[in-house]
Amino acid sequence: MAGYPAFSLNKKIIDLSWSNPTIDFLSRNLADMEKDSILDGVTIRVSGKPEVFNGKKVTPGGSPWGKEKGYCWKYESFQEAVATLKKLPFKKFTDNFYYCTTTTDQFDWFNDEDWKPVLNNFRIAAKVSKAANLKGLLFDLEEYGKLRIWHFDEIGTEHSLAETSERVYLFGKQVGNAIFSEYPDVVLFMPFFLSFEGELTIPFVNGLMVAMPPEAHIVSGHEYYSYTAREPSDYKDLRYTLMSRFSRNVYPENRAKFFNQVSLGPAFYMDAVFGLLPYWSDALKPDIDKGIIPFMRRNLAAAIEESDRYIWFYSEKGSWWNNTSHRQIKTTWQQRCPDLVKTIAKVKNLEKIPFSSPENKLNNGDFSENGGFSLWQIEKDQKKPCPGSGSIGNGKAVLRKITRGCFDQRIATEPGKSYFLRIRGKNTSKGRASCKVNFLDKNKKWLHPSRCFNLPLSRDGKETDISQLFTVPKYAYTMSVQLSVINEGDQGEVTYTGALLLEL
Repeated sequence: MAGYPAFSLNKKIIDLSWSNPTIDFLSRNLADMEKDSILDGVTIRVSGKPEVFNGKKVTPGGSPWGKEKGYCWKYESFQEAVATLKKLPFKKFTDNFYYCTTTTDQFDWFNDEDWKPVLNNFRIAAKVSKAANLKGLLFDLEEYGKLRIWHFDEIGTEHSLAETSERVYLFGKQVGNAIFSEYPDVVLFMPFFLSFEGELTIPFVNGLMVAMPPEAHIVSGHEYYSYTAREPSDYKDLRYTLMSRFSRNVYPENRAKFFNQVSLGPAFYMDAVFGLLPYWSDALKPDIDKGIIPFMRRNLAAAIEESDRYIWFYSEKGSWWNNTSHRQIKTTWQQRCPDLVKTIAKVKNLEKIPFSSPENKLNNGDFSENGGFSLWQIEKDQKKPCPGSGSIGNGKAVLRKITRGCFDQRIATEPGKSYFLRIRGKNTSKGRASCKVNFLDKNKKWLHPSRCFNLPLSRDGKETDISQLFTVPKYAYTMSVQLSVINEGDQGEVTYTGALLLEL
């Protein structure tokens, strides 16, 4: 398929990078962070008041596993943090997440005493997130401590894999109960979800999902696969692997929840995009060699097309704001590439670009004058009188009494090119109106309809916009944009008031 049914570009970008702010940093820098920002949210390092545990000064927050074995957080320790977060005047950052990682040096799947503080801390993290009006938890399954708890061969247990999986499943269920009891409509943003290499994440995630109420939601970040997506088709593969391959790891009792309460959230590893990490950057070649701006313009559009709700950025060597406290980050992405923010903002707002834009590949796309499109009716091919008529000018293209016909405009193109198409119009007739995009090969022969797509216009008589991101299929060298109608009848008309085609 060259495209999918009409969709929305209203997807949100969340930053999950090492530069993620503390509450104190947000309090001092929020206005500067949000100024000209292309982000819709960040992950926040939430900490409570320091206290003494087993003779050591400890700070609650971060990983529910904690650095001190047996340490249970108290909600009272976070009340000041909650109050501060609630007072912050967020304007652009509407979807923020509690930063929650998997970090532990000591943990035994078969020791109930090891479970108690972790379950308590997950419950407190959820309660804090809810009270502070955060969207939910960033729940990173990747292990950052000495103990790789999701890797069966590395945990040193005498129990079998089956026995351990049963315990991990039960633990996942109890973690879910702890989180959802405090925050039923939480969003769990999971960079890996089912795609992490540790086999014990599968029973854990399934246990978590068993406890998930209908109002809760999981975002699958598809981390490694997202990081190596180098062309638009790779983002369709992300969805395929999530919904087909990884869905096989979903237990039968969770199938309905998986398909209804789990969404895809593609990622960009900005360090790799900028060529700062050879291992990851090499995976993006040769596409990344064409330049950061064309790469981000095309791939972000493709990610937006496949995303259900969110897209996320991750980095270790750059930031979207100045004065980050992270010691390894010296520059902002804007300093490295001045046009990056403008490019991302433009892709996020493709639907706001006017039909009269000089970037419009369609001639006379605002219909300000007569021209650009040619009128075709089926009776012309049948050598019969044409009953219908069409007119273009004064900001509209009107079709009347058409049996089967369209305004057609053809554009030279190449396989693999990416475009954004937006059409505005209304249908007050009894017919079926739509924008069809068909393709021709080098010999000017039509490609099979399966390589083309059709965007229907509503029949409610109201002016609406229909839009689509798409990639030109193989063997296509001419694109035919057709503003069409079938069986229009004698009453009413089909009026198009704008047609925009942007090359990405």
